[in-house]
Amino acid sequence: MAYYYRNKSTLDYQERKLLEAKKKREEELEALCVVGYASKLFRDDSTAMEIHRGGYLVPWMWDTTLMIDR
Repeated sequence: MAYYYRNKSTLDYQERKLLEAKKKREEELEALCVVGYASKLFRDDSTAMEIHRGGYLVPWMWDTTLMIDR
């Protein structure tokens, strides 16, 4: 009976791809920069309802099915 010993330093194709994808995700997360600004909150029920309905959304690239908040 022949035994096959796999060298631990040799990874198969699928394992290499998984490691490369994990490394790429980690690099992308490291490049993420989040900026926040201070704001004041006001109690205005009519404006809050209009925002909730989507009244202040604008179409993205003139496509009315994709609305964004500016």
